[in-house]
Amino acid sequence: MAADNDRYPRVLDRAGCIFGQQAVQRVERLEERMEGLEAKIDRLTWALAGAAITFATGAVMLALNLWMG
Repeated sequence: MAADNDRYPRVLDRAGCIFGQQAVQRVERLEERMEGLEAKIDRLTWALAGAAITFATGAVMLALNLWMG
């Protein structure tokens, strides 16, 4: 098994061996899922901030109504 023998895939090269190819595919899928998760977290953060502002405004208005009335 010589180093320049083309019949055997190179083990140290990720693209050259079956395990390396599968590992690259799994990493790519994981990166795609992480990007989707980051987008969902960003939307959730904005939704929570909006809800917090809404509840704070409601609490202030209720306090003003109770104080004035």
